[in-house]
Amino acid sequence: GNAFALADDLMEPFRPLVDCAVRSIVGQRGSEVDTEAKQALAHLIATDVPLGDGVTPVSLALIKLATSLGQSFEAGSLSLALPMPPDPLTLAGLGS
Repeated sequence: GNAFALADDLMEPFRPLVDCAVRSIVGQRGSEVDTEAKQALAHLIATDVPLGDGVTPVSLALIKLATSLGQSFEAGSLSLALPMPPDPLTLAGLGS
């Protein structure tokens, strides 16, 4: 089995952000993963995503999602803190 299956599942809500950024990077610079591309991808961790009643950076949204999963296991009922997709303007700027 995959030892990281749960981690993979927790990352899934954030995959569209990465996909959008990669598409933008490839469209602007080509498919080479150079320093600028790596910096653009690393910057995704600071991208704000809607969560609950506000917005929060991806880094904190990941923590909140993992925490809510643990609490769901403890409580025996599912209540995940899932982020919503960012607004179109934020998505358009990914990978820049």
